[in-house]
Amino acid sequence: MVTGARVAHDKANRPRTKWRIALWNVVNSKIFENTIMVFIVLNMIQMACNFEGAPHSVDLTLNVTNYIFTAVFLFECVAKLLVYRYSYFETSWNKFDFFVVIASLVDLALEFVDTEDMQALPIGNIAKVLRVLRVSRVLRLASKSKELQALLMTISMSVGALLNVFSLLVLILCMFAVVGVFFFGELTEHDDL
Repeated sequence: MVTGARVAHDKANRPRTKWRIALWNVVNSKIFENTIMVFIVLNMIQMACNFEGAPHSVDLTLNVTNYIFTAVFLFECVAKLLVYRYSYFETSWNKFDFFVVIASLVDLALEFVDTEDMQALPIGNIAKVLRVLRVSRVLRLASKSKELQALLMTISMSVGALLNVFSLLVLILCMFAVVGVFFFGELTEHDDL
């Protein structure tokens, strides 16, 4: 007997009004999902093209493409919010996507803030952290691939064991440090060479 079975989120929250049904058909189509996945990959490539000392034309191109990608992901988020309303936040992937989109919007807003007026605030550091958060968008590709999901599950299950190994290595390092100080703590440097 199956007791833990649940209907998929997109099927369980199908809207009733005509315009929302039409938008639901678009948002849940394979073409829309594949298009968003292509935009995610292109966004990763675009973020990898940024380098220190880039010419102004490269910086301008990267900024414009950043605006385009942010607009596409904002459109996806708003469309899903219009379709699912509050049930949009029932799935973890949607919460994660919403967080990344909001972080991208805050990052864009920080580009237009006059930093001379806010010298005391670490706006540059906040902007760097928000840009790093955009890289996490690539994790959404894992939601579509069973192999990537299995890899992420394996990594998450091995984190505890890795922490145990790390703790053991730190303990061994501390023991050798104590032994080294015990045996060699009284040695002094001689200039008799």
